[in-house]
Amino acid sequence: MAAIEARFMQGRLRAPPTTSPRRSTSGEKVVVGLNRFTDEEAEPVDVFPSDPALQQNQIASLQKVRAGRDQDGVGAALADLESAARGTQNLLVPMKVALARYATLGEVADVLRAEFGVYQPGG
Repeated sequence: MAAIEARFMQGRLRAPPTTSPRRSTSGEKVVVGLNRFTDEEAEPVDVFPSDPALQQNQIASLQKVRAGRDQDGVGAALADLESAARGTQNLLVPMKVALARYATLGEVADVLRAEFGVYQPGG
């Protein structure tokens, strides 16, 4: 009971995260890739390599879809989505209508970003 009243366990639970980084920084605790066995001359890795021909094909495909869609219908659907975002109604139905009329995901996201903003972590 004395340990609970002294909040002994809370102190123990907080201790490892503060002491562990010190141990790895000092070299007392080995962390492969951090303080031992590191590659000093590592080459940068292209994490998301993309094929330029694939990019051009995708751009051409998007231009073809935009040229062949009902621009007025897309505009009206995006306006309905904007109106729904300002209110309290479900956004899925107007999003589905906009996408069915060939609005792009970017256009839909732009409408939502304009109304709700962009998430900023820690803010």
